[in-house]
Amino acid sequence: MSESNSYGFIKLCYGVVGSYKDTSKMTTHQVIEEFLRHESVSSAEEYYEKQRNNTYGKLKQEVLTNVKKDGTINNVIRFDSQGDPLAEVTGDAETSNPKEVQSFRNELKSLGVDLIQRDTESLGYAPAIIKGKPGTVYISKGASYGAWCHEMQHVRDDNEAGWSGMRILTDKNEHYMREVRAYQVEINIAKELGRFDIVDRLKENLEKERIKIYGK
Repeated sequence: MSESNSYGFIKLCYGVVGSYKDTSKMTTHQVIEEFLRHESVSSAEEYYEKQRNNTYGKLKQEVLTNVKKDGTINNVIRFDSQGDPLAEVTGDAETSNPKEVQSFRNELKSLGVDLIQRDTESLGYAPAIIKGKPGTVYISKGASYGAWCHEMQHVRDDNEAGWSGMRILTDKNEHYMREVRAYQVEINIAKELGRFDIVDRLKENLEKERIKIYGK
């Protein structure tokens, strides 16, 4: 999955829904759900299939083009990590766990998962738009071993589920349970290091994810 595809779809959702609703108080999940309801489709895949079959006309393409020009939605929808507190303890995983990181890279390549590394903080796993396709891992240069393990847990969960596609992020319960599993991996590492202060921070980050997902 390319980053531009996810970017375009989310912007399309905001553009269409924003034409008749105030999206400022809606979560991204709610915007996607409203878009799918409005378009009478069950998934992004179905929407694009209908679009390819010319069921949808020029209006939707004009909306997509206009939203691209607007440029107000700057992030890809994904499983996001709230910072990287373990980096304060273990440092850069490329230094602390080079063999494990290389193994992760090999695993991602074998699964067909794209890996995008950035100088700025960027931690997350973006499922593909289309169900059955692997997604993309975004990870900062200098990220900790725990952060790598967190994102790899998301990848493995998605792979085990047969590559759920972006719609998994609208299934709040499954979305949250995947975050619980990913954070638990980091929490276990922090416990092994005897850093219960980091354990508490990771639990706080998980709670922020819960609020972000459920909206309360």
